[in-house]
Amino acid sequence: MNTDMKKTQKKNSKGNRIISLFGFYFFLSIMLIITVSYLLIKNLYKDLPRLEALEKIYDEQSQSTIIYSSDGEILTTLAKEKRFWITFDRIPKSMIDAVLAIEDQRFFKHWGVSFPDILRALKEDIITMSFKQGASTITQQLAKKLYFGPVKTIKRKLNEMLTAIQIEKTYTKSEILEMYLNKMSYANNLYGIQAAAQVYFSKNAAELNISESALLAGILQNPTRHNPRSQLERNRRSALTRRNLVLRMMAKAGKIPLSVALEEMGKPIQLAEHSGPVLGKAYHFTEYVRNALIDKYNKEYGEEYGEEYVKTSGLRVYTTLDYRLQKVAEDSLKRHLDYIQKNYADKQIIYERPEGLTDVEAYKDSLDKTVVQGALVALDVKSGKILAMIGGVGYEGLNFFNRVTQALRQPGSSFKPFVYTAAIDNGWRCSDTILDSYVCYEDVDGQGTFWEPQNFEKEFKGLTSLRDGLKLSVNIVAIKLMNDRENRGIGPQNVIKYARKMGITTLLNSDAVPSLAIGTCHLNLLEMVSANTVFPNLGEKTETFSVNTIYDKNDNLIFSQPNEEGAKSEVLDPAVASLMLSMLKSVTTDGTARNIIKIKGMNDRPSAGKTGTGNDYKDAWFIGFTPYIACGVWVGFDSEESTLGGNAYGTGAVAALPIWVGFIKEASEILGYPKNDFMFSSDITNLRICKDSYLKATPSCPVASTYTEYFVKGTEITESCHLHRSWRMDSGDQRYNPNNRKKRGF
Repeated sequence: MNTDMKKTQKKNSKGNRIISLFGFYFFLSIMLIITVSYLLIKNLYKDLPRLEALEKIYDEQSQSTIIYSSDGEILTTLAKEKRFWITFDRIPKSMIDAVLAIEDQRFFKHWGVSFPDILRALKEDIITMSFKQGASTITQQLAKKLYFGPVKTIKRKLNEMLTAIQIEKTYTKSEILEMYLNKMSYANNLYGIQAAAQVYFSKNAAELNISESALLAGILQNPTRHNPRSQLERNRRSALTRRNLVLRMMAKAGKIPLSVALEEMGKPIQLAEHSGPVLGKAYHFTEYVRNALIDKYNKEYGEEYGEEYVKTSGLRVYTTLDYRLQKVAEDSLKRHLDYIQKNYADKQIIYERPEGLTDVEAYKDSLDKTVVQGALVALDVKSGKILAMIGGVGYEGLNFFNRVTQALRQPGSSFKPFVYTAAIDNGWRCSDTILDSYVCYEDVDGQGTFWEPQNFEKEFKGLTSLRDGLKLSVNIVAIKLMNDRENRGIGPQNVIKYARKMGITTLLNSDAVPSLAIGTCHLNLLEMVSANTVFPNLGEKTETFSVNTIYDKNDNLIFSQPNEEGAKSEVLDPAVASLMLSMLKSVTTDGTARNIIKIKGMNDRPSAGKTGTGNDYKDAWFIGFTPYIACGVWVGFDSEESTLGGNAYGTGAVAALPIWVGFIKEASEILGYPKNDFMFSSDITNLRICKDSYLKATPSCPVASTYTEYFVKGTEITESCHLHRSWRMDSGDQRYNPNNRKKRGF
């Protein structure tokens, strides 16, 4: 018996030792697991965003900069991610219901991580062996978007979960939903529900209906696959399928009746007509503004931060462009270019961007085709505001090449006002004459080349006044006025000096050749128009500008153009500017622009300007202005090897002027400008001049042979006309013959 007891005790002792040993190792294992978990979590927390960062999510969100026209039209947005942040109270209930139904039905029950959903996803993955089921809550998706990116690793998933828990501790459910719906991608570089609503449906987010909300909620899972504006049909079908799934889930969750879901599911996706990734309105102008903003903030924050600031700071930029005028300009330009194209050799209009070409390829493609291009820019004469800008037509987004600011083309005769300005400021009078006759210049290129310039009509007019030379665009008069040093020629260097003083920056010293007088240099359209505003402003140069005001995302005014005017400086004597103004006005009343202006019905509105035709009809220009608006038009081809043709279609009067007239006439009516004449300097006086002698008219000069000429006071012509005289004849004189009475005067 004792032996049995001893055996029993021995077994119990051994059992206790095993239990004790198991307990020890179990405790050791638990401690090891806790230690490893602690170290793992500690290691994970090193990579988590700090609490301070979580508390600044609102402040740190990238927001789009919006560019507005002066009349309140949204022209475009500038952003890394096209986004317009809206508050929770502006998000429609249908959108919230749709997102919760498809993405996170337990959103209001969990604290950042939903373990039931994790177990459900794990079960599905094991059954299907697909390992594709998602279990991320909305909060986890937000954490992933904000901090971790798309890379899938176990560590990243754990970090995402821990961050989601921290976000839930920091923000309310409404705030989390607001951040989520404003931050997530909706395809086509659209971020946030407001941007998506505006682009896809041309409405604000608050106006979304059930079907539209379901479509946007469906995109969130995979924006590329469910893109409703994809070029791939399978993606568009996927967007429709996903939308219908969201509608079913909304009905299942009790958010909408099943009958409503079925009705909406039977409808096709309806997007706004021009929705999707577009460049916006007046895209050459907005690109011009974008570059100006980047330059401004590069100076303030450094070269590497300017563009980042512009794209992410949620600025509200109010520009000078009047979108009403922009549309008029686009219509006028497109309409007349169509006319020119139809009458050109290929007899077809090629405006649409060839499918499959990149922006740069499309631009190169246009160089090889006979596609007529055009550009237009309009300024407010007094303030220097840019009112309208078109840098080209067709191939929308054609490498953003802006023919207003970037293209350097031959201005032809539209350059002549700089020649005449230099002459008038150096003592020439509008009535002074130059002999329009054959002239030859030797060794014009340093290689012994002779140059024998001609007039457009290939004929000479004889003695011609400066006024007639400018208004009729007589080449020889301008050429001699600049080059004939023996007869007070002003010289090409002097002309360049005046052009630069008036705002032309692209002239080179090598442009100082005899042919400069007829515009063989290369200039840009914006500078040409701006320089010409010196005349109606009576010698005052006004800098152009494109931005009136800038507000930050909190609606604080951070920039305002002083007095809503460009910087001003006097570059010409007001009297000199007045004389030039009077001569340029003659171009529209009696010169090369007269017929078109009369045909287009604008001869009752005072205007002034100059036509221009480049070498071999490659460029057609008209630069002109009223007392209120200055506008320039260029027409030509991107390839300087192409020509508009050696006929009327290739001249500034036919190719460019009708566009100018169409724009100015309608723009003036829209803005309500009266048909007032220009103001002139008080230092200007006038006299009646005889056209035959260019001397002071007498009572004997036929009225039809006289005109009013303008002079700086003290420089008037004093000599009277000697060509026309009259005398009394004795009717009894035998030499008197009534049949010859018309010959009494000469």
